[in-house]
Amino acid sequence: MEPTDITVEILRGIRDEVKSVRDEVRTLRDDTTAAIGATNAHLSRLEGRFSRLEGRQTEADVRVATLLTGVAGTLEEMRDLLRDDRSVRVRVDDLERRVTIIERREA
Repeated sequence: MEPTDITVEILRGIRDEVKSVRDEVRTLRDDTTAAIGATNAHLSRLEGRFSRLEGRQTEADVRVATLLTGVAGTLEEMRDLLRDDRSVRVRVDDLERRVTIIERREA
C-alpha cells in the first residue's frame, strides 16, 4: 500500500498542527511560570510587610498597656484626693456650723 499525496499532506498538516499546539503550550507554560514567580515575589514582600506590621502592633499594645497603667494610677490618686477632700469638707462644715452658733450667741 503506497501512501498517496493526500495522505502525506494530511499527515504533514497534523504534524504542523501538533508543533503549533506544542509551541502554544510552551508559551503558556513560560507565561504561567513567570506569573507564578511574580506572585511568589509579591507574597514574599507581603510577608515582610506583615512581619513589620506585627512588630508595630506589639509595640503599640505595649504602649497602650503602659498608658492604661498610668491612667489607672492617676485615677487612684484622684479617688484618694476626693476622699480626703470629703473628710476635710465634713470638718469644715462642722467648724462653720460651730462658728455660726458662736456668732449668734455673741450677737
